[in-house]
Order: sequence, then C-alpha cells, then structure tokens
Amino acid sequence: MSDGSNFFNVEKPRSKSGLNISAFYTYLRSQLSALLATVTDFVVTIICKEGIGIWYVHSVAIGAAVGALTAFLLNRNWVFKVQDKSVKQQALRYVLVAGGSWLLNISGVYLLTESIGISYLYSKVVVSILIGLSFNFILAKRFVFV
Repeated sequence: MSDGSNFFNVEKPRSKSGLNISAFYTYLRSQLSALLATVTDFVVTIICKEGIGIWYVHSVAIGAAVGALTAFLLNRNWVFKVQDKSVKQQALRYVLVAGGSWLLNISGVYLLTESIGISYLYSKVVVSILIGLSFNFILAKRFVFV
C-alpha cells in the first residue's frame, strides 16, 4: 500500500533495480489516458471550429470539456482503478481540477493566439502540453483519485 511519501505512490512489486513496477504501469496508463483524452479534445475542437464554424475560443472550451470527461472516465476505471470509492466525491474533486485546467487551457490558447498571432491549433498544442505535464497528473493522483 501507500505511505504517501512518493509521487508515484509506493506499492509492491518492485524490480531488481528497485523500480516500483505497479506505479510505473499506472503512470504509463495515465499517459495513454491523457493522450486519448487529448485526441478527443482536439477532434471535438476542430469539428466545432472548422466544421461547424464556432469561434475558436468557444471551440477550445467545448473540446476541453469533452476531453476532461473522457479523462475522468478513463482515470477512474482504468488508470487508478478506484471504482470502489465514491464517484460523487471523485467527480466533485475532478470538476475542481478540470475546471482549473479548462480555464488555463482557454486562457493560454487565447493569450498565445492573440498576442503572438499564431494559429489556435499551435497555441492549443503548446498549452495542452504545459498544463498536462505540470497540472493534471499530479492533481489527479494526489487529490482526485485518492
């Protein structure tokens, strides 16, 4: 079980080198989950903007919301495997984290697009990577799916 002292949550089994195998696979699953949620986010964003003609900021908001829902379902049921915990409590915590991520994504894309004058898609790639690496996994692991 966990003693809470390690970012990856100390669990058995360990390899000969001391690597926490279970935690490593959890991290890999989280990265695949993030990739799938990001692809969903981008597809929805592009459909909204290019296919339907919705303003890019609103398209980014819709895509991020659908991506967040995808990530929640994958994280709960596959990455962290915590179906035995209260879905209401997890959902409430996830809404707080996803809301922060959502606002950071929208603001970041708008600021980069408007201040530098690059395509919203390039802005979205940069912002998504930064937020994903610095915000989402840590809060999901330490706050939402505990």
